[in-house]
Amino acid sequence: MNTAEDIKRMLGELVDEAIRIGKAEGEKTLGTDAQLKEQVKRLVDEKQMLAQQLNVLTGENDFLEDKVSKLRAKIDEQNEALAIYRVPTPRDCPFCGGPAEVHQLRKGEWYVACGNSDCPVNPETSCFDTETDAIEAWNNSYNTPKVTCDWR
Repeated sequence: MNTAEDIKRMLGELVDEAIRIGKAEGEKTLGTDAQLKEQVKRLVDEKQMLAQQLNVLTGENDFLEDKVSKLRAKIDEQNEALAIYRVPTPRDCPFCGGPAEVHQLRKGEWYVACGNSDCPVNPETSCFDTETDAIEAWNNSYNTPKVTCDWR
């Protein structure tokens, strides 16, 4: 009969044989321990390099987003400043559909009138201090649809 010591020794030999077979099979599919360590080291290095690149790109993205935000704010400021100087366009005459004309009598005296000499009404605004005020008065005074008449 086998003693307990013989059984332990046989179990130890079986375990050692299983480990040897496992290593041999692992080397066939994965490579040796040194190769595995090298692959792991390479993958860790690649991960660190990618993390550094991501940090750089994130920083550049934040910088660009900040730049874009500042440029948008500057464009908004410029648009607000330009809105002050933007002169509206006078609408066509509501009676004949002819083009409206802006006239300046003297400095600070602006008015708008129908530019069609055949207009049956020949409308015009009062005099205003600015061209913009005269055009706005013209555009807001005649909100009725175009009237067609044959008075001739």
